[in-house]
Amino acid sequence: MQTYRERPVQFGPQRGLVGILCTPPAPATSVPVTIMLSAGVLHRVGASRIHVEMARRLAVAGLPSFRFDLSGVGDSLPRNENLTLAEAVELDIDDAMKCLEEAGHGDTFVLLGLCSGAHDALQRAQHDTRVVGVFAIDLIGSFVNQKHVVKHYLKRLTKPKSWKSALSGKTNALGSLRRRLAGDNGRSSPLSVGVRRRLSKDELNQSLESLLGRGVQLAFYFTAGLEENYNYRDQFRDNHPSAAASPRCTSVFIPGSDHSLRKMPHREALVAGFIGWMERFRA
Repeated sequence: MQTYRERPVQFGPQRGLVGILCTPPAPATSVPVTIMLSAGVLHRVGASRIHVEMARRLAVAGLPSFRFDLSGVGDSLPRNENLTLAEAVELDIDDAMKCLEEAGHGDTFVLLGLCSGAHDALQRAQHDTRVVGVFAIDLIGSFVNQKHVVKHYLKRLTKPKSWKSALSGKTNALGSLRRRLAGDNGRSSPLSVGVRRRLSKDELNQSLESLLGRGVQLAFYFTAGLEENYNYRDQFRDNHPSAAASPRCTSVFIPGSDHSLRKMPHREALVAGFIGWMERFRA
């Protein structure tokens, strides 16, 4: 028995953008379409084909999805306009929504993304009322706090290489610890979101407040692969307690996982969590 249908779609300027629409055998009604945003230069299949797994499992659950390549990535052509990356991404997402609306798939959407894709999803949701949900995986934000820093350095104490660097004078671990405990982590953090600007803690708080006030459902999943960004279960709650207290906001940490989601049990935890979270959108 066929449990999903997939078909390629060309859309946007000169039909230069390419995506895959995945739907259940029976047409879904009154449910938002999940739009999966690629991260960086990744193809629309997502890290370790996570988008493919999610799309097909969604269809089995009776829910539609659309995964596509941003302009200039994968099979999608670059845009001819003289645009910044942020402007191009905004237009790509808008074109995807218009394509789905014109094809009769409704006018409400859930945006899903990993890393820079999570950043793009959150940014788009800020000013587009068609977005009713955001599922952000490894959002790079200002999540560092004192508990996070202490756990980070305690972990380093167990590594002989860290001791060797400290004793040789190659690193000033004590000075680094003091700066990070004082909150001076923004300049020295090696993490980035490609060429996208990372949101500060205050900016993210404002974003969360605005989206939750509008009734948008939010989910934040974090892997253990970006330890400098996030390294314990309640870190989101500790940094954003007001948002975390909302029944419309979910945060989950997947210990032992890596940023590329290479191990099947970790992908399964993420996929199963997403499918379960999507149940809240059924009419």
